[in-house]
This record gives sequence, structure tokens and C-alpha cells, in this order.
Amino acid sequence: MRLTGTFDIIHPGHIELLRFASSLGRLYVIVARDKNVVKDKGRPALLDEESRAKVLSSIKYVYQVVLGDEVDYLKPLELIRPDYVVLGPDQAVDEGWLANELERRTGKRPQVIRFS
Repeated sequence: MRLTGTFDIIHPGHIELLRFASSLGRLYVIVARDKNVVKDKGRPALLDEESRAKVLSSIKYVYQVVLGDEVDYLKPLELIRPDYVVLGPDQAVDEGWLANELERRTGKRPQVIRFS
């Protein structure tokens, strides 16, 4: 399961995802940790996590960039407690499970939206 984004090379699809997500309110972007990129993709990212976070933070749609947790991918979402969670089309997680799990952990149920 991967809930954070690598955002290794920013492309038009990323920009459209960020634009859409920002239309729902302040946009927090969770950047995958280097260790998790290797675990999830089987290869290191081209840019390190700090560089990817810096690039993302310069995009006008982004309110704040947060580095993901190396162990618990949901931890940043627990701390942010968003009203919405927008998933990219390639993120392998069930929307219902995610909403249920975040509600169990925080007492707040976000609306989970799959961006196509």
C-alpha cells in the first residue's frame, strides 16, 4: 500500500492532481521517504526526499509539504486530520478502508477521492 507520492519528476499529471486537490482547501502534500521509495518501487528516486519536497513546496497549489513516515504511511494523515484525502490513480489503497482506518485512528472520517 502506498499513500504518499514520490513526485520524483513533476509532470503535467502531478500538476493537475495538485490543482484539483487544492480546490478543496489548503493542500498538504505528503512526500514519500527515500527508504520507502526503494521499498515500494524497487529503485531509488532520482531526487532525494528533501529535493522533491523543495520542488513541491514551490508550486502555487501547495500549502505545505510533509515528509512521510518511514514505518506508518498513515501517520502524517493522522496528524494533519484532513477533511479530504485525494489519491492518485496509481495509489493501491481502497478508499473505503482508508476512510474507515483514519476514522478509527482519529475519530474523524475524511472524504476519500480518487483522482483520475
